[in-house]
Amino acid sequence: MRIPRAVIKAYLRRGAGIWLLMRLCISAVAAFGNEDPLHLAPTTIATLLAGGAALMWIDIRRRHERLLIGNLGFKPGALSCLALIPAAAGEIVLRIFATGLR
Repeated sequence: MRIPRAVIKAYLRRGAGIWLLMRLCISAVAAFGNEDPLHLAPTTIATLLAGGAALMWIDIRRRHERLLIGNLGFKPGALSCLALIPAAAGEIVLRIFATGLR
């Protein structure tokens, strides 16, 4: 079953918001630790992506959307993975931008 566009847009926006907040927090911690906030280790980026998917799943549970999502025919895990698209794209863009600054 195909996911409706309205649902895709909503979860992409939520995923982008979650990633942006997580990235800002991690960058602030890195800046206070006298490290470059744009150049993070690959393990940190992988943890950021996994944490974003977990937070999206928690957000789905918090908003009590599991029943609606189940009635539409897809699993919350699939929408959590859908939320990884803006996070992965954002990290790629940041990596390209940070490489250009060197």
